[in-house]
Amino acid sequence: MVLTGRVQGTETVFRVSRAAQRQGIQRGMSFLLAQGVLPSLVMEPFAPKEDLRALLKLARWCQKRLSPTVSLEQETIKAYRSSSLENLNPLFTGIILDITGTEKLHGGWNSLTRFLLARLTRKGIACSLAIAPTIGAAWALSRFSPEPCTFIDQREEIQKSLCPFPLQALRMESEDIQALSTLGIFTVQDFLALPRKEILQRFGIGPLIRLDQALGYREEPLFSLRQQHATECIRSFETGIDKRSALERITLDMLDELVVILERRKSVSLLYVLTLSGLDREARSFSLTKQFSLLEGTRNKKNLLSLFHRLFEQESFPGPIYHLHLRAHLQKHFAGEQIKTLRESSREALSHELDGLMNNISSLLGKESIFGLSFRESHIPERSFAFQPKTLHKTKTSLQIEPRSYPSYILSLPEPIQAIALLPDKPPVKITWRKRAYRIVNSFGPEKISSEWWSNPLEQPQEDREYFTLQEENGRWLWVYRCQRSHEWYLQGVWA
Repeated sequence: MVLTGRVQGTETVFRVSRAAQRQGIQRGMSFLLAQGVLPSLVMEPFAPKEDLRALLKLARWCQKRLSPTVSLEQETIKAYRSSSLENLNPLFTGIILDITGTEKLHGGWNSLTRFLLARLTRKGIACSLAIAPTIGAAWALSRFSPEPCTFIDQREEIQKSLCPFPLQALRMESEDIQALSTLGIFTVQDFLALPRKEILQRFGIGPLIRLDQALGYREEPLFSLRQQHATECIRSFETGIDKRSALERITLDMLDELVVILERRKSVSLLYVLTLSGLDREARSFSLTKQFSLLEGTRNKKNLLSLFHRLFEQESFPGPIYHLHLRAHLQKHFAGEQIKTLRESSREALSHELDGLMNNISSLLGKESIFGLSFRESHIPERSFAFQPKTLHKTKTSLQIEPRSYPSYILSLPEPIQAIALLPDKPPVKITWRKRAYRIVNSFGPEKISSEWWSNPLEQPQEDREYFTLQEENGRWLWVYRCQRSHEWYLQGVWA
């Protein structure tokens, strides 16, 4: 079996079962080529987000049953945050447990591993387990040991156990592994034979950090999953409900209940998950899950209900609904509000309405399609601001923005223009911008702005600028500048 997805219009293999690997199927192959090699190959769609959700569910179960300190791979978390799960190496889809001090609780390590293997096998989950004194050693043994379960008790045994493994067992960067392979270094034993100073000089500290973490010479932090109290509301019915208006009223009642719980906890939720379960016309069960991710946390039930209203308005259900499950995730603290004046109350109401609008837009277009304006400490106009994607958490800044008479629209990059001035230090009387000539009827300036020589000493220093405010014959005001050394002219902004 393989899991495939489309890459530039081609069905490409992303995940390969062990049986298919033994037949020569590899990641990155086109499905047509893989099917030519193995005609009996079975294809299923690759859904990395669903895989991550299932992995997180298993990690939560381990956190409840085995150890309070459970973590996913940091590479997995980074790939999720950068929306690149499809490019994640499958070796990093694992779960890490800190079981220090729990040996008696589980009746010994052998009893723990037997329990885990039996439980996961019964659920149809293929796995490899390893227990070792370090995270790196356990990671390597679980991926490259031929045994389904491996146990190392003493730290002195780690090096001997890892020696026959390939360099991937040390979790090095792919570039470092490729560079070492050109030198004939393929295994951990080959890598250990190299002088550490030469490794540092040629490859940097990265490979040494990974080696020391595996052998126990360097501490490796373990970031545990945060345990949060489940905030949920459930409604079950003996007879199914197929009227959309009734489902919408029930959902509003569930939202009321959740908002009361969140108010009691002084928090708001940034992610709501609604699951509807029922039976279709042939009495087969179905389930529909919808996620509503918010840019801004809110307790305004009107804004929240508008998100769910679109679901009941557009979604078609195969049959009546018998079970509704509403959950609130990604909770954050929301401080209480004190009584405000009339003017402050109207401003607060406007802010709530804006939050509701942003939540509705993000649910339609996705959070990655919404950008916010952020300011930077720079007096060069094009460097003083940037548009960045909105995130779940607001970034606080202590930057004080000085009010200036800047144009309402500033170009991200200045555009070159041709200008004619009566004297070198005087404003132009005529300019040509975007192949169109403009006669200047009024002007102010110059305003001199020096270059930021301290920002990056490796870059070529920018020239000092002289800014002029010009009014062209049609009444529009333009913001232009002249470089003092090269005497080139650029247009920076326009007043609307």
